[in-house]
Amino acid sequence: TVQLVWNAPPSAVDAYHLEADIYTPTQVPNENEQCETLKVSVGTACKYNLEILHYNARVTARVRASNRAGEGPFGKDITIFTEKGKVRKNWFYIFIVPLL
Repeated sequence: TVQLVWNAPPSAVDAYHLEADIYTPTQVPNENEQCETLKVSVGTACKYNLEILHYNARVTARVRASNRAGEGPFGKDITIFTEKGKVRKNWFYIFIVPLL
């Protein structure tokens, strides 16, 4: 499990939307890694737990906020690597752009 954590922007937020591209290696030599994209709305909580990650996976995640004014842009992507069933760190901060 990897916990993604972010700080709330100064404006009101109705929901956060997380996207994560999960890349896993294949068992076939010379074949590209497989990619699964996760898209989830996490309500107003400023964290999300990514579950069931494989070892040697690469995860690129980003989050954005939405409110009555609409959806904001995605924050800067972060990339996480897992090794032998463990991640190099157990939580990561994602920074998002405030909505006006």
